[in-house]
Amino acid sequence: MYHKQFMISVAIQSLALASVGIISPGSITVVLLLLMSADGRRNGLGYTLGYVAMYTAIGVSAIGLGLGSAENMPTEQSLPISVALIILGILLLAFGLRSWRMPPSDGTHNSRLTAILNSITPLRSVGLGVLVAVGNLKNLALFLASLSILLVSELSIPTKLLILVPLVILFCISVAAPVVVAVAFPARADHYLTRMKQMIDRYSRPIAIWMPILFGALLLARGIRGLG
Repeated sequence: MYHKQFMISVAIQSLALASVGIISPGSITVVLLLLMSADGRRNGLGYTLGYVAMYTAIGVSAIGLGLGSAENMPTEQSLPISVALIILGILLLAFGLRSWRMPPSDGTHNSRLTAILNSITPLRSVGLGVLVAVGNLKNLALFLASLSILLVSELSIPTKLLILVPLVILFCISVAAPVVVAVAFPARADHYLTRMKQMIDRYSRPIAIWMPILFGALLLARGIRGLG
């Protein structure tokens, strides 16, 4: 009974942090622009596959190598993990402050990005998904933070891998959702995708500022508390 309750507790904590991946303006913008390109659905699908596959590979590798496995009791937080959480928290705070200091976008970047993505192939879209997953350091820091809860737990490797599946799905669902919309509603896909892009353009700046600051502060507090 205790093991089951502990597993549920670990899963809830990991998924709670992974849910932040739902709000990822940059990654969502890329998939929306790909879906609006010449070979939209295949490009969007390729990008999503590369994006999900990369985060899955990171998670499986970390769990398989036993990174951060706790030797102490489940209720304790090891020193390396406390330090890692502090570092991740500081990084997220830095990302949020950097976004705050940057001037609002005038749309020029999106115009250049649209021109580039219009000529991309489905195969290159897969590679782009992999690169964005690794290159978006803010998202990577958030994913590692959610993954760290699994890594330090005393759950077995098969159980950790089992929890990893919904964790990756939840973290990547906002990128996959536009592709599902484009496939499920081809007749009205352009209308839905345009509305999504308008919403992302409107709220991307406050999201990019306040979400990293909020979760950075939470991770920093948890890391410092673990040192006590």
